[in-house]
Amino acid sequence: MGDLDYAAKMQHKMSAIEKRNTQREENISQMRNEEAEKGTERVNDKVTEFYGNLDPQVIQIREMMEKAPTMDKQLLPAHLDEVLRQIKSAQKYVSDSIMYLPAYDTKNSQRTINDLNQKFQDLQTSVMPKKKFGFKGLKQKKAAEPKSVAAAEPVKESSEINLETGVSVRNKVNETIELASTEV
Repeated sequence: MGDLDYAAKMQHKMSAIEKRNTQREENISQMRNEEAEKGTERVNDKVTEFYGNLDPQVIQIREMMEKAPTMDKQLLPAHLDEVLRQIKSAQKYVSDSIMYLPAYDTKNSQRTINDLNQKFQDLQTSVMPKKKFGFKGLKQKKAAEPKSVAAAEPVKESSEINLETGVSVRNKVNETIELASTEV
């Protein structure tokens, strides 16, 4: 009889242990599911908040870009600087948010910022084309403005100019001095 009681007790304890292990596994899996749901909810909340902040910035930038072609030419550079500053601000916001955004949302927001940058570059070249640079204009201006002797500063009376050729010039103002090539 003692062996039967002992075997029954062992059987009862083993079933209780198995029952407890099953409950623990169910609790652990339920907690993991809840954590996953909360984690997904947290990410979804952050993504929603991210787009809630980014979308108004993008809309404002696009509106500013649409106003640029109709603006006064003198106000245009300051306006374009402000548009560029807004684009850089949005780009920084996207860069700061990469840590918690899913890959799809990260790529999508970066694509939006890149599109804004490209549209800004196109707008800038169409509204304010770059000035052409060339040396040709400088040469023509210099040739058109020959230096006159009257425009030159008069030499002080106390100073004397002695060139290696032995020529000295003193007390000469508003006069043209001509020297032959052999004298120089």
